[in-house]
Amino acid sequence: MKVKRQVNQLSKEIEEIEELKGDIGVFIDRDGTINIAGAGEYITSWPMFKFIPGTLEAFATLAKLPVKILIVTNQSAVHRGLITKYGIELIHGMMEFEIVSNGGRIDGLKYCPHTAKENCDCRKPKTLLFEELAKEHAIDIERSINIGDHIRDMQAGNDLGMTNIMVRTGHGKMMNLDMSSHEINIHYVVDDLKAASEIIVKELKM
Repeated sequence: MKVKRQVNQLSKEIEEIEELKGDIGVFIDRDGTINIAGAGEYITSWPMFKFIPGTLEAFATLAKLPVKILIVTNQSAVHRGLITKYGIELIHGMMEFEIVSNGGRIDGLKYCPHTAKENCDCRKPKTLLFEELAKEHAIDIERSINIGDHIRDMQAGNDLGMTNIMVRTGHGKMMNLDMSSHEINIHYVVDDLKAASEIIVKELKM
C-alpha cells in the first residue's frame, strides 16, 4: 500500500508539473500568411481581404489540436491614416466569422497600429504582443510555434525561443528561404499555412 501511495503521489506531482508548463500556442501572422497581400499593400476594407488558398482548411486542422490559436499582426495602416481602428476590428471580425464558419477558431488576436518610425514596443519583430497573449492565455511560449512570411516574424519567434515555421506566401515568395543563410532559427520552410498546420500535427504526435 505504501508503494502504491508513493506511485500515486508521483503521478500527481508529474501532472502538476505538466499543468505548470502551460498550453502550447500557435502564433500566426496575418498579411501574407492568412490573406493575400503584396509588398507595401495595405488591406483597408473587407472586400480587399482574400484568404490564401488552403488557409481555412489550416485553421480547421489546428482547431482539432490541443493548442491555442493566436494571431499577431503589424497594421501600420491605422497610424498612416489609411484605416480606422473600427475598420481593422471589422476586418478581423469578418475574418474570424469565416474561419469559425469553416470549422476553425481564433483564441486571441492582437495588432500593432504603429509605423516603424514610432519605435513602439509592440511592432514585430519586438515581442510585446506575443508576451501579452502568452500571459492572457497561460501559454508556455518556449513550447509554442510561430508562423509567418517575413523575417521579422521569424526574429520575434527566435527571440522568444519558439519553433519557427516560415511560409512561402506573401514576402516569403520574394526572400531567400535557405535556412542556413540566416542567423535566425527557421526550423521549417513550407509552401503555405495549410502545409504548416500539417507539420504541427506531426510535431504534436512526436
